[in-house]
Amino acid sequence: MKKAINQSTLTLILSGVSVLALLLMLFSMISYSNVTQQLNEANEERYELTYNANRFMNGSSYLTEEVRAFAATCDQEHYDNYLNEVNVLKNRDQGVAAMQEIGITTAEQGMIDQMAALSNQLVPLEEEAMKEAQEGQREAALTYVYGEDYGKAIAQIKDLKEQFLSALDSRSLAKVEQLQKETNSIQLRMFFAMALVAADQAAAAGGGHHQEEHYQPGAGGKIPGGRDIQGKSFLPLWSGGQYLGDRYAGKLHP
Repeated sequence: MKKAINQSTLTLILSGVSVLALLLMLFSMISYSNVTQQLNEANEERYELTYNANRFMNGSSYLTEEVRAFAATCDQEHYDNYLNEVNVLKNRDQGVAAMQEIGITTAEQGMIDQMAALSNQLVPLEEEAMKEAQEGQREAALTYVYGEDYGKAIAQIKDLKEQFLSALDSRSLAKVEQLQKETNSIQLRMFFAMALVAADQAAAAGGGHHQEEHYQPGAGGKIPGGRDIQGKSFLPLWSGGQYLGDRYAGKLHP
């Protein structure tokens, strides 16, 4: 009777462990799906931020290249390219707008504002250079876009570009790495839950085999480990899964 109670308690405990393990597995699977989606979005945002940051910076560099080329050659194509970027393509404005939509920090926005302010300071010099170039005054045009003021502003913009890209990359990478750590942690929980379920099932199967081997009825319809139908006490004996007989008051009865 005591063995039967212990077996029943063990079965109840194992069933409870199985339920908890399965719930852990379900929760982990849902969490894994959510975090994986967040990780994919973070990677995509990181790409978009980098792309649009370069779009903004390349737009500024392109204007410098075209105005200097026009000042040096007086080739109308460079002048048209400059105006097309300013009035039509607007890569600088579109790049900034895209980054703001994705989400940037106050410090990153501050660096963008500084670069934009420096770029705006170059506009009067560029306009004067193009005016001189249109009149055929190349030497005068070149002094505007290769002078000390213009060169100083370009160097400051370049330094800010490097700082901005570094800050943007570090922040977006940190977010991706954090989500990757969460993904790895969830995978470990899922593995633990599966191992727990497997161990629980193995324990339950072992308990069932033990019960079958030691509590099968004896010969003559006797109740194992109790009294037979005649009221005599007996103890069933088993060896290697084979029934040997019942022991009555020190005697073995097959």
